[in-house]
Amino acid sequence: MVMSEANNLLTLYKLSHNKKTKAPFYTLIRERETMKLFYELLQVATGHRDSLSATPSADEWVRMYNLAQQHCIQGITFAAIDVLAKTPAAANLPRQLLFQWIAAADLLRKRNRKVNAQCVQLCDHLREEGFRPCVLKGQGTAALYGPLSELRTVGDIDVWVMPHGVRSIKESRPMVDAFVHRKFPEEKGAFIHIEYPFFEEPEVEMHYIPTMGGTFAMDRRYERLFEQRQDACFGNATKMGFAVPEAVVNVVFNLRHIQGHFISEGIGLRHVLDFYFILKSLTDMGKPEKVEEAKRIVADFGMMRFFKPLLWVIAEVVENQKHTMAEKWDVEPDERRGRVVLREMLAGGNFGRHDDRYKDKWNASIWKRWTTYLRLSMVRFRYFPKETVYSWVFR
Repeated sequence: MVMSEANNLLTLYKLSHNKKTKAPFYTLIRERETMKLFYELLQVATGHRDSLSATPSADEWVRMYNLAQQHCIQGITFAAIDVLAKTPAAANLPRQLLFQWIAAADLLRKRNRKVNAQCVQLCDHLREEGFRPCVLKGQGTAALYGPLSELRTVGDIDVWVMPHGVRSIKESRPMVDAFVHRKFPEEKGAFIHIEYPFFEEPEVEMHYIPTMGGTFAMDRRYERLFEQRQDACFGNATKMGFAVPEAVVNVVFNLRHIQGHFISEGIGLRHVLDFYFILKSLTDMGKPEKVEEAKRIVADFGMMRFFKPLLWVIAEVVENQKHTMAEKWDVEPDERRGRVVLREMLAGGNFGRHDDRYKDKWNASIWKRWTTYLRLSMVRFRYFPKETVYSWVFR
């Protein structure tokens, strides 16, 4: 009943903000108070705020839950509900919606524990088979969420592997393929990974390389970076029982990953939270030289144009407009592009899956997907021209 109500509210909102009313749909939720309260909910969850500035109505609670679903952050927002449950701010929170939020959080905790155990099992298996494993993204990032780690939405398992004694990614790739094909002959490798169906669920992607740059020259630069720092990454064990990328590499790799998704399809607020905790994990080390090193690599790899807007979005959404992370990194946030990034995120939700401008792309022909992708990327071209052209070349 609650979800039906939420969907009806969202449908009514879309109908009232379509082209016939001359209001652009990319401002999916224009009700500023609702969005303000939603940001405050995230700020309570991450410890940047103690309470909400106003008491949300029942409709606003439903809309906020719907937004949390679209951006795959139901668990993180529940951490705020847990804090606010006995305060006046939760007075109008529908009881059934509260139970639904609790159930979603409990399910996430169970799934995270299960997938963490599967990551340990997978890494132990790969080591026995002669590989060095490092868990990327998903559970690798969840490990950095601290007390919120079990409330992050669970996805696939991405693991970067290289054989013991092999130092070259170019040499490693055919060895990874040969290993997978011995067990699963039908699997085919993509640019950066190959499927390895070790579990029925979730999917496992074995990466030859964590990410690529979009051009031959940039691909080679990323390759050299990961080769030079492979020991630090494969040896960076966490309390979860598996290794994650070394902090500097993690910043560079995830920034490139998020930038690529933003240009090609879209990102959601989960990506913002991920990158916030990745940056925080490096600054919390208390080693300013590491921050300077990461900043230098980001600039050398041409990603400062996207890094600065993302810092502005982090301040706006997570940090209660305090720009703390930007100050720690000594980088001036880019508000102009930051507003564009945030606008596109709110229009599309997680990976752009809720963007009505491109709702056909998920079940369309290859040609239709390509033309839809071009239309989508042109929205980004004005603000990120070089990155958009690189994405065309890559595709």
